[in-house]
Amino acid sequence: MINFIAMCLAALFIGLMGIISILNFSNYKKANTSIKLSGFLNIASLIILVITLLSFHGQIYLVETILLLFIWFAAVLHGYGQGKIHWSHHLVRFLVIIFLILMMFEPWI
Repeated sequence: MINFIAMCLAALFIGLMGIISILNFSNYKKANTSIKLSGFLNIASLIILVITLLSFHGQIYLVETILLLFIWFAAVLHGYGQGKIHWSHHLVRFLVIIFLILMMFEPWI
């Protein structure tokens, strides 16, 4: 049961990042390349998540793990594009992602 809850929370996290990136799409047009790439990664992660949920149910845990790492990398890219990377923020986000991944794979650890 805990792995299902973690899977749902990870899907919610990926979905929120993708939706926020879609809502801020007009701001990405005038941003630098790193910020544009971070927005693209967030939106692509949302699209891949939806395709995976609709078509490949058995691979959802593996796909969500990869997408969570893409989302974290996109956040680091966004910070780099702004010229100020707040490592404490990214470290906490990384720890939350690792916690979600561990809970998704809890029976196999």
